[in-house]
Amino acid sequence: PKCYYSAINLHDYIPDHECATSQSSITEAPIITDLVNGNGDESSSSGTMMLVLASVPNYAYYQESPLTASQTKQCLSAAAKLHASSWEKKEVLSHAAERLSLGSYHLDTRNPTELDNMISSWDKFRTSFASEIEHDENYSILFDRPSVLDIGKRMQSMARYISNQLSPSSNDRYATLVHGDLKAMNLFLPIADTETKPKNIHHGTDAMIIDFASTGVGFGMSDISMLLIHSMRPSERNEETLISYYLGELEHYYHLTRTISSNVDATKEEEQQQKQHCFFDKEIAMRHYRLGVVDYFRFVLGRFWKSASPKTFNDKRENKNVTFVNRDLDAAMALIDIVDSYLLGFEAEKRHNEEEKLDR
Repeated sequence: PKCYYSAINLHDYIPDHECATSQSSITEAPIITDLVNGNGDESSSSGTMMLVLASVPNYAYYQESPLTASQTKQCLSAAAKLHASSWEKKEVLSHAAERLSLGSYHLDTRNPTELDNMISSWDKFRTSFASEIEHDENYSILFDRPSVLDIGKRMQSMARYISNQLSPSSNDRYATLVHGDLKAMNLFLPIADTETKPKNIHHGTDAMIIDFASTGVGFGMSDISMLLIHSMRPSERNEETLISYYLGELEHYYHLTRTISSNVDATKEEEQQQKQHCFFDKEIAMRHYRLGVVDYFRFVLGRFWKSASPKTFNDKRENKNVTFVNRDLDAAMALIDIVDSYLLGFEAEKRHNEEEKLDR
């Protein structure tokens, strides 16, 4: 492929009423033809695909991992804005479900061997870190739990149930468009105004999300689960506080993107009903969050921990694109601890649901 640099603003070359990928958009815009033809070596743009990218200026944005609590809040605001934009919009979500991804680590998109080998992956992880577990009191206490020793088998047994609970249809309550791979390295954080910024150039003050290859229909909390586990130190991760912040931002952006009623004479009662309809109960949000954490653990265990070792953790410790629980042992142990607790709850829930079915 050939690469060309252009500082030309393409905004006016694709009219608002045209589809950006229509044939007319490609052939009628002279700048497109000029760029494809380069110096005249190529005579036609027929059969050519062009990817137009805009660079993110390093004087305006930066990336970091792990994230601090304040940085995470910036990311949560961006996620809330994304989720609010299509929150329970059935028509939009229906089209998205037909065309978009299930997510980067959805159970149905993963190699089946990850789930098949989950027990052996867990056994390999325990063996690889046996010395570290033995010589750390907190780790030893954690692995003295019978439920933790069996977590590979339990995860394998519960994986489908967890995934189904996190896979809404386009008509379901709380369904929205999710990013599907929301980690620190898929977000750019804004730099506060400094002398290093060029004068008279203004950029946004919000975090910027990139890489939407895994976007699809889901529950927004699955994005939040991944972000907090992938990109935060356990000591910084106060789930209650951060999720409360996210829910506040979600409701804020929800109301910004919608009018309360198309009828200007709507009664206060009707307005209140509208507000109540979009309210995301925190208890339900926390359930979605716990489901997301367990589901993300399934992915980490099946994909990464089957070959993890103290050496691989050390080799990756400075790689910001690697999930923090695959390069920091304290983070990994903290994840195991909370997944053990969350799994116990969902196992009880699943048994209760099965017993209710038998009673009917």
